[in-house]
Amino acid sequence: MFVAALVEDGIVTATQILGRIDNCGIEWPDAYDADRDVALGRARNWLADLEKSGDGRG
Repeated sequence: MFVAALVEDGIVTATQILGRIDNCGIEWPDAYDADRDVALGRARNWLADLEKSGDGRG
């Protein structure tokens, strides 16, 4: 929800977030024990959908 609020408020675009993920990756906390590949895929899909729908504020 935090990222969604940043995009909604126009602070950052979905394209910028995807670019940062591509360039820097994600810093996962040690306590995160879910499947990281699945989580990353979901995040990418959600951000791509925002871009396509025009809600990515970019």
